[in-house]
Amino acid sequence: MFIKYTGVLLIFITLCLLGRQKSVATQRELDTIRSLYDKLVSCKLSLKFNKMRSSKIVADLRQVCDRINDKEVNKLIADLCKSVGTTPLDGQLLLFEGCEERLKLKLNELEKKTPVKCKLYSSLGVLSGAFLAIILI
Repeated sequence: MFIKYTGVLLIFITLCLLGRQKSVATQRELDTIRSLYDKLVSCKLSLKFNKMRSSKIVADLRQVCDRINDKEVNKLIADLCKSVGTTPLDGQLLLFEGCEERLKLKLNELEKKTPVKCKLYSSLGVLSGAFLAIILI
């Protein structure tokens, strides 16, 4: 009987931790996109004042972009990276501004959704753990 309750408790704790892990991963994704936005603004200013070469800017953006799982953001940055260095400076700055605006919209959307998703994942982990514990008992 003791082993049965121990197993149920372990399942409950595991599912609670899985929900918490998913919640933390969602928050981390938002933080990564924020850092990408900051890097994008920084790269735009560096490009504007000729502080960095376009190849360095592309490398910096891709480095941050590699940590992001959002396909829409990855495509946005990949398109920007393809265009950097192929147009005159004014055109590149316009590309950066357009990308910055779209990324800011995505960031605002995620900032609204993330707290709700984090609570949902944590609650779902606890409830599914409780559900399985009740069934197994």
